[in-house]
Amino acid sequence: MIDPKISKWTGQDKLLHLLLGFFIMAFGGWIPLLAAAIGKEIWDEYTYGGADYKDFIATVVGGLFVFLI
Repeated sequence: MIDPKISKWTGQDKLLHLLLGFFIMAFGGWIPLLAAAIGKEIWDEYTYGGADYKDFIATVVGGLFVFLI
């Protein structure tokens, strides 16, 4: 897992996670959204050396925007 002190809540990466979550939720629903968010963090863990819970939250929040609309 990436050190939470290093990871930021802002930046292009989090914006992309928000947008991806928004579109997956709009066209797929909760199950594909959660599968994509979990899958991406598993991918990051093995490919980039660490998952980031802030990325997961940003993806889910993007889907939450669709739910609230």
